[in-house]
Amino acid sequence: MRILVAHNFYRSEHIGGEDTVVLNEVAALKQHLGDANVHTYYVYNDNISPISLIKNIGGNQAHARQIVDLIKKNGIDLLHVHNEFPLLTPLVFKAAYEQGVKVVQTLHNFRGQCLSGILYRQNALCEQCVNQKMKWPGIVHRCYRNSYLQSTVHAMAQYWYHLKQYQNYIHHYFVLTHFQKNKLIDFGLNSQQLLLKPNFIMPQLEYYSADIKREDYVFIGRIESGKGIEYLLKNWLTLPKHFVLRIIGSGEDLAMLQDKYTQENIIFLGKLEHVKAMQLLKSAKYLIHTSLYYETFGLTILEAMSCGVPVIGFNIGTRKDFIVHEENGLLSDEDKLQETLLSSFEHPKYMDMSKNAYEFSLQFTPASIVPQQIMHYENIIKGEYL
Repeated sequence: MRILVAHNFYRSEHIGGEDTVVLNEVAALKQHLGDANVHTYYVYNDNISPISLIKNIGGNQAHARQIVDLIKKNGIDLLHVHNEFPLLTPLVFKAAYEQGVKVVQTLHNFRGQCLSGILYRQNALCEQCVNQKMKWPGIVHRCYRNSYLQSTVHAMAQYWYHLKQYQNYIHHYFVLTHFQKNKLIDFGLNSQQLLLKPNFIMPQLEYYSADIKREDYVFIGRIESGKGIEYLLKNWLTLPKHFVLRIIGSGEDLAMLQDKYTQENIIFLGKLEHVKAMQLLKSAKYLIHTSLYYETFGLTILEAMSCGVPVIGFNIGTRKDFIVHEENGLLSDEDKLQETLLSSFEHPKYMDMSKNAYEFSLQFTPASIVPQQIMHYENIIKGEYL
């Protein structure tokens, strides 16, 4: 079995969370299948030319040809595409399919249904563009990079992909959570094409200890409105001073929030290297996950749990795939956040939640997930699904 993994990175020097998932997954696949059986084709958004982007947005022939060349040269059985936007384009699906290769794509977001990919606009969940061939609401509201021009180009490209029916060249999709799978079924995708295959986290055994003194609360994420950070901070002002919040991350609202919230028990740490963030999580009492998006996964949730840190999250979207209330964390409605936070500090089930959080995270190690992925590959290649 020979696999070709294709991915459109955002930037070569600024690797994002999705990019890290791809790199870790490829490394794990090579360990299981051998370097000779796992091939890669990566492109990067560095120095994108607007003219060439518009010229090729309907289908990039050059990348499609190179994919075909790799398939022929290496005897590829299956093409696994992660992000194809904007440079690879869905033409690679057709190119691989016509070579007799099985095609699978991991859906890291909701970009097929939403120009922004997150189903969220102006501080509210939004599904206005779902199942619309031409995503006019996304253009009107500048949902892609807050630009009429870029939103229009993006919407026109998606409309063209729909007309060309490129989705028919994809045999299966990997989805990351039950919530995402059910949402996509609601949106009209074929349930038999959707295969549950979560991301994995790297084991954090050296960080877990039941004896660590845990005091502070930690938020990790982009500092922007959709992550619920200001809503969290407003609630934090109502808590006693022994509630200490450490905020890890950067984003468009960071400077404004730093100026606005200067209390001693609110500490902005900025963006940290992953190792340093994990070291802080090790001694945290809780991770707080206040994202207002549905999300498609919960990597930071699982990383916290791998340190024995229970998670407080809103009762929406993918949070319910990971957080079991009062077993490995606390689920809260938005209007009950203050009440949930107050009850969390001396929660009578805290030690059990900490232990259960760690044990739950073990389901998402490479040793658990990668064999599932390889099994899916084998079944797809054999045609045993559908």
